[in-house]
Amino acid sequence: MKIKFNAIHAAVFAVTVALSGVAAAAGTYNSKPLDNAGGLVVNFDGQNFNGTPFVGIPVLELTNTVNAQDSFLAFCVQPNVDLQQYTVYTAGKASVKNEVKALYETSYASAMKDTVTQKAFQLALWELVADDGDIYAQQGGSQYFTSGADESADAAFHMLEMAAEHTVLNNMYNYTSFTGIGANGKASQELLGVSMAAAVPEASTWAMLGLGLGLIGFMGRRKSGQDQKFA
Repeated sequence: MKIKFNAIHAAVFAVTVALSGVAAAAGTYNSKPLDNAGGLVVNFDGQNFNGTPFVGIPVLELTNTVNAQDSFLAFCVQPNVDLQQYTVYTAGKASVKNEVKALYETSYASAMKDTVTQKAFQLALWELVADDGDIYAQQGGSQYFTSGADESADAAFHMLEMAAEHTVLNNMYNYTSFTGIGANGKASQELLGVSMAAAVPEASTWAMLGLGLGLIGFMGRRKSGQDQKFA
């Protein structure tokens, strides 16, 4: 009996390993600016995005209101919507364009290196989700810069170049959309957070999973039969 009991526990462990990381972020999240991140974007030389002056947008750390271990670093994907104070966000599955996925796969890992790259990543992300994708285009673009005039804008240009060349996606991230309402009752800008995608279980893991489920079912039927005999 001890061997069978251990086999069931091993099977349950295999189920847990095979399915770990599959669940998407859920629940509500509090937000706070990342310490020492500084303002991500300011109103460079009087330039505006869609006519709205920037006063500074920080990298936000979102923390689950129930599980403090569940947290995200999130970037804005709605630059024409105000960031409200004391916003509580709700997580949901994000619909992300391939161009944005390419940007994350090529530049997100280095985006937290310093404030220059933080600003650059935000500018590049805005170009892809809310503008024409060319940070130097002065005709028709909502946000534009002159080459060599701003370090973050130049870095964003190179990030966009790398993303454009990244035509085969690795699908290395899960994308979560965070929408929220501020303390004033107004909708806050949508944020995008990512987590590493769970690895697809190998064939041997699925075999272990199937065996475990079979053992659980078998022992359940056996126990039911024994109960009927003693009844």
